[in-house]
Formats: sequence, structure tokens, C-alpha cells
Amino acid sequence: MMKRVIFIAVCVLIALPCSVRGVPHIPEIELTWNGGSSWLSEYTEDDVMEMGGCKYGLNDTLTSDDGVFTAYWGLTFSPDPDVVAVWGIINLSDETQTFTYTATAPVDPPITTNTMYGGSMSGSFSANGQGGTLSTAGSDPLYYGLIDSVGVLELYPATSSWTIEEYESITIPAVSDGLPGPSLPYGPVSTDIGIQFKFTLTPGEAASFNGNFVVTPEPATICLLGFGALCLIRKRRT
Repeated sequence: MMKRVIFIAVCVLIALPCSVRGVPHIPEIELTWNGGSSWLSEYTEDDVMEMGGCKYGLNDTLTSDDGVFTAYWGLTFSPDPDVVAVWGIINLSDETQTFTYTATAPVDPPITTNTMYGGSMSGSFSANGQGGTLSTAGSDPLYYGLIDSVGVLELYPATSSWTIEEYESITIPAVSDGLPGPSLPYGPVSTDIGIQFKFTLTPGEAASFNGNFVVTPEPATICLLGFGALCLIRKRRT
């Protein structure tokens, strides 16, 4: 009997992320570049693919109307909640550009308890011509993990920079914080989580990134939710 109860408890805990928070709403992508120009997605449910295991995906490509860049991305998200962003961009202009890529996924219903978070990123940088530099912009890191549109996790801090020679390609090594886990403490989550990449890129060069950010209720909260679900199961059987 005890083994059966433990088995049910494990199954409930595994199922909680989907059953408690439900199917996520439509994610949002925003790209900005020099001079205040920007592009904001207008995705609908038809653009989102169900991938199984409470995972959802979205893929897209974009060439800016002013011919400054061409970009692509693949976004995976779930109601755990977590966001995984794979994307790349080529600076087609004849001047250095500052690019900001932001991917956010709504959290609905809100997480009203304390949470834990963690994230990671890696990337690559390639020269299509004479070579150049990829660097952080201003006081911002290369990567932000976002909760309710606020940067809470920084990877590759301001002043990080990579320089390559003609037709060279390099890897931006993987870095992470709060993983595996996640293990960094935070409070409730009201509206959304996301990832932001911000950097400067010299003319003709290409950059690509792979980032993830995940938030979960703290372990004590998960146990309480699981216990509550078990009580409901037992009550219905009596």
C-alpha cells in the first residue's frame, strides 16, 4: 500500500507543472537595432506548435525592411515555466549595430509562492568578410534571464568582447548559473519570464546564440502542492 502511495505521489509531482499552470499563452519576440528601430511579433495560436511533454515551439525568420539584418529563431517554452531560445543574426549594414533580442512567455496563472530560477547560454561568432568584434552594449550583460520583464540573471557581464579575423569563426563558451536545479531564490512571478540578448556587432558579421531560463516553485511549495493533490485523490476514493 505504501509503495502505491509513493508511486502516486511521484506521478502527481511530475504532472504538477502542466496541471497547475496550464497551457501557456502566446510568446512575444522583440528585436531592436540602431536608431530606435524595432520589430514586435504578432503571433497567434496557429503559429505555435505542440511538441509533446507540455512543450510548445515557434520558429520564424525576419529580414528588416531597412535591410540592416536578417535573423532566425526557434523558441521552445512550457508552463513549468521555462524558455529556450535558439537564434542567429547577420549584420547586413555597413556600420556597427547594437541589437537587442527579447523573447518572453506569459506565466498564467501567476506563481504566487516563492520560486527558484536558473539559466545558461552559449554562442558562436563568424566573420563573413574582413573580421570584426562582438561585444556587450553599455552596462548590460550579453544575457539576461527575465522575470516580469526585470533582469534577474546576468551571464557574460558588461565589457565582455570577442574579436575575430577574416573568415574566422569562434565559439562563445557555455556558461550557466543556478543550474542544475534551478537553485537561485526568488519571490512570486506575476506575468512572464524570458531571455534577452544585447550586443554590438560589426558590419558583415554573424552571431548565433542558444539560451535557456527556467523558473519553478521552491521545493517546499512543490511538496505541499503534491500532498494537497494526494489528499484530493484519496478523498474522492472514500
